[in-house]
Amino acid sequence: MNIDDYIVATRQINNDVSESLAQAYLDIYVEILKGFSFNEFDFPELLVVNTLNKQTQLVSFKNSKILICDQYLGQTINELSRIFYSAESPEDAKSMVFRIMSETASYCGENEVAVTLACLYSTAHHRSHGYKSNETIELRAKRLLSVHVQEAFIIAHELSHLSWALSNIDKTAIDWLLDFVLQVSDIDVEKVLEQYLDDLSFQYHGNPVPHAHNIKTDEDRLRDVKMRERLRNEIIESHERTVELHCELSKNDHFREEIYADWQAAQTCLELFSDTMPADDLIIAVHLAMENITTISFIVSETYSLLNLQIEYDSRAVGARKRALRRSLEQWVSEHVPSMQDGCLKFLADSNARYMNLVRDPMTVTIASDLISFGLLDEAIVKSMYGDIIEAIPNASDPQFIIKNRPFK
Repeated sequence: MNIDDYIVATRQINNDVSESLAQAYLDIYVEILKGFSFNEFDFPELLVVNTLNKQTQLVSFKNSKILICDQYLGQTINELSRIFYSAESPEDAKSMVFRIMSETASYCGENEVAVTLACLYSTAHHRSHGYKSNETIELRAKRLLSVHVQEAFIIAHELSHLSWALSNIDKTAIDWLLDFVLQVSDIDVEKVLEQYLDDLSFQYHGNPVPHAHNIKTDEDRLRDVKMRERLRNEIIESHERTVELHCELSKNDHFREEIYADWQAAQTCLELFSDTMPADDLIIAVHLAMENITTISFIVSETYSLLNLQIEYDSRAVGARKRALRRSLEQWVSEHVPSMQDGCLKFLADSNARYMNLVRDPMTVTIASDLISFGLLDEAIVKSMYGDIIEAIPNASDPQFIIKNRPFK
């Protein structure tokens, strides 16, 4: 078996690799390698593929190391980034859920599910895709630079795993970051409880009316006492779970390695692009890399669950990695662009809020609600929908035909 046979056996080919993009990957790969202290025997060979698996990974093959770089992962990140920069409605992101899930079902061998999801992608896309026409020349330029940084981040992340395995680095260099992410302060339960109740009251009234102002009768007071007791226990239990999780993660070597790989990938990108991009655009691009990768991974994991398959995805560890990356970005700004230090927290917070509102939340809510409403958890309904689809449209038994042509409106 050669490496091409390995790719065919482990992935589903999407399209041929673009020669121009393959050269672009090689160019950025050479630049990234300059930041790593590998000897010539440790340099992985670069292999660019285009597969529905959307996975860039470092593999050992016949005593050689090969970095498999997936062009289609870059294309998917490009589409999510286009939504991030140009969408005005949360509806624009919803179709991407069905597309990613359909592609995942395809390479898992579940063609009926893949076709049904592709059909849902087609109809959702026609309902809302304003982001495509909203993109200005300025936003397009910003997106293309951002995607370039994100793909560099992914490559550097994989190379960082190799550095870790070869012990080419000081593994205590990220202890400060682990301490920051895993620290758990004592909480003032009553203060947290009061803040939560006040927030609920503000939302209910539409103006800042404290919860205490809602307590007017003996019946209100009795109900309030019981509610406070329940919420107090929930807050304490939640805090205890957080302490337990952080204790587990602090002893988890894989988690430490991921934190290091994220940190090193960020440092590589910040150094590589700091002279060619505005600092705020660069920071947001690195932040987007983590958001897009983890969003795709989450949707893939949900598809596996739908198909009763297993895949590793720990949302708690992912959340900790995101916090660590944001902290390392803040640290870099304080050291290299101190004039932006005060503004860094704001534009990172704004970027996170925009991604949450226009990309992440619409996609994850779609999984939670639309799949159930369409009956995709019921095998009989899927078979029925599949039968209707392939009768209605020629070539509709191929989910990629549907995704590329979008015949259903």
